[in-house]
Amino acid sequence: MPYAVCHDHKEYVTPLVSTIVFAKAEFWCPYCGRKYGLFEPDPAEDTDELKARHAIYDEKSLAYLRAMGAVAYGAKVWHNGEWIDPSMLPVEIQDEYARIRAEGWQLQRKAEEL
Repeated sequence: MPYAVCHDHKEYVTPLVSTIVFAKAEFWCPYCGRKYGLFEPDPAEDTDELKARHAIYDEKSLAYLRAMGAVAYGAKVWHNGEWIDPSMLPVEIQDEYARIRAEGWQLQRKAEEL
């Protein structure tokens, strides 16, 4: 199965992370921050290197994407078995998401450096 990759930096082939929650930004490049619509990314053949990079980026970016998704326009979040408005999340979770958003995501980091 081919991977969706960013075409902005050929020197470091980066598999895109699927966001789905963000309209017209269904894919996100964790290396440069570029957002892609559903049919915009370039395909690349499945290699062990891309598979490993994707697994790292997918895992390391999950908390950041969840925190960003909680404030997306019209977002609902899955909590305790139901979709709720982010403002209904427990204060501890809202505070954690705010902290993650404030820290941001550091760009120009290769998966192998995370």
